[in-house]
Amino acid sequence: VPYIAAAFLAASATGASAQGNSSNANGQPFDALQQQIDALQAQIDNLTTATSLEPIEIDVDCSTGDTVNGAISSAGGLPNSLIITISGTCYESVIITRSNITLVGENPSDGISGFYSVLASRGASHIEVESMTLGGGSVGLGCFSGATVTARNVSIVNSSTGVLAYYGGNCDINDSTIDNNGHGLTLGSNSQVWLRGVDVTTDAIATTSNMGANVLAGSSLTLGSSPTDSSPTTFSNYFRGLQVTGNGSVRISQAIFENNQADGIWASSGSSVFIDTNANVEIRNNGRHGISISNLATATLSGGVNISNNGEFGLECIGTH
Repeated sequence: VPYIAAAFLAASATGASAQGNSSNANGQPFDALQQQIDALQAQIDNLTTATSLEPIEIDVDCSTGDTVNGAISSAGGLPNSLIITISGTCYESVIITRSNITLVGENPSDGISGFYSVLASRGASHIEVESMTLGGGSVGLGCFSGATVTARNVSIVNSSTGVLAYYGGNCDINDSTIDNNGHGLTLGSNSQVWLRGVDVTTDAIATTSNMGANVLAGSSLTLGSSPTDSSPTTFSNYFRGLQVTGNGSVRISQAIFENNQADGIWASSGSSVFIDTNANVEIRNNGRHGISISNLATATLSGGVNISNNGEFGLECIGTH
């Protein structure tokens, strides 16, 4: 449209100039025609401004060979946000390094399966993943190098690590399941993860190192309730529910740690666990201790904590804290 309009304007302007010379000779300027040209140019400018940044919607049908990476590449360098709807399962690693991308499953069973099913990196922001299934490789959802990802109603399954946040990455996960992975979550190198209304289980891939969440290297994990129905975040795993070490930190407001084969919560090596004053936390029926604190770690249990029916101690403290 801009090219056609430009050609029209050029032709009109030329005609106006030619006629204007003749008319001016007779004392009849073409002011009205110039006003019409100016008004048309203003309409074109307004149309370009209104439409240039509207979201681009792309449908990906995995069964026909479409790919999510191809859909992202098709936008080139355009600054528009992308809304990509996925039908079926695309077998690829989707690496996201640009901002403003929303991935949506047509159905909750649709999604992506790859070595890194979805990995956002290089500071990509406003990345949203909704209503789909991720997993089947090394990492289901990765948040790296300052990238920020929000996930809602997502199933992250059957990966070596369900969620991996590293190098300052940020993951905000709501109303989702992290199920049957080697580790549910691993956080390192000053990353942050928020879980709200998320079920974390690892009992199908059973080894003595399975963790619901492994928080280390200055990273932080925040556990709360669902923003939609207030259901808590839950941990039920083959080994520990939550392990915090290497100056990692955890803040808990709404959570249940139950039926973990070892400890519900285990903290060591200068790490910290803080349970809010108005918290609602259940730590029960775990194979060993409800909470185990050792090696310069700290735990602050401000209120709203019920520790019951664990295999050994409800609260174990070893060494200096």
